[in-house]
Amino acid sequence: MNRAFVGIFLKQRAIFSRTLKSSVKNVSPLFNKVQVRNYYAPPYCTPPMYFPMSGIEKFAWFLAYYFIVISYPLWVVYWSEYYIDKGSGGRREIPDVE
Repeated sequence: MNRAFVGIFLKQRAIFSRTLKSSVKNVSPLFNKVQVRNYYAPPYCTPPMYFPMSGIEKFAWFLAYYFIVISYPLWVVYWSEYYIDKGSGGRREIPDVE
């Protein structure tokens, strides 16, 4: 157990010293080869690539989209029919079809 931790510590120290040497050598640590390779930041608008949505989350977004966007016209039709009925005193004129 201790040997494993010592090995990890030595490896980390080697990486750190290499990074330190190369950052001292270069003027700016931004163009440091070690940092560019290890800490490359992707462009914006890429979180879904790194944090993909689970199936449950996709389903929740689908439900939210359905209830807000798709079912809204249905509610409008339903309540407009209701208020049209109220406006006529609760009686609808049923045309005589002969």
